[in-house]
Amino acid sequence: MLKDILDRIEQRIAALNTTPTAVSRAAGLSADTIRNFRRRADEDNALGLSTYTLLQLAPALQTTAAWLLDGTGPQGEPTVPLVGIVGETPGGAVRQLLDGQAGELIARPPGVGSGGMALDVGGPGLGSFAEQGAILYFGEPRAAEELIGRVALVKLEDESLVMARITRGPEPGLIDLDVLSGPIRTVRPVWAAQLVARLEPSIAEHALRAPDPSRPGHPRTHHSA
Repeated sequence: MLKDILDRIEQRIAALNTTPTAVSRAAGLSADTIRNFRRRADEDNALGLSTYTLLQLAPALQTTAAWLLDGTGPQGEPTVPLVGIVGETPGGAVRQLLDGQAGELIARPPGVGSGGMALDVGGPGLGSFAEQGAILYFGEPRAAEELIGRVALVKLEDESLVMARITRGPEPGLIDLDVLSGPIRTVRPVWAAQLVARLEPSIAEHALRAPDPSRPGHPRTHHSA
């Protein structure tokens, strides 16, 4: 049984194009944890491979503890990058989480494409629009002018992100942002991604989260108290 579990762990490592050391560290375990499990499996010694350990490894491998344990359920969950937190300050400003060194992936629900992205709702939240702890999902980036009247995540020329309802601007190339909790802003957008799905806090807290294997380092702690 232990060898079967290790085989499934190694399947996920290969699928993610990562290493046993990177997965062990991302799971909060010592760097040689998975290598030690393989050595113990060769010795028919299951010491140290507990259900708790599998629960730690599963998010780092973008799968579930049940699949690692006995192969039941999906091998890997579809995910999108978690790019920031909204709701901490007025004005729809997004605190970005990706800094080129660390990143996090979060499970995506049906209807959200693989090119999408997600935001956590932190701080006091967005009033009646979204409570603290919710997750907001956005589609693929596109021209902001195509999303007039829609709530979207908008990238601005200074690289900042803002969540707002897009309205037509005073001239071509400009749009107005109704930021839901502040004055309307006129900006020149780079792109916009439409809000396509939302998980309420009671569901969002159970969403699978995993380190992005394409970025070194650990995910940041991002829920505000």
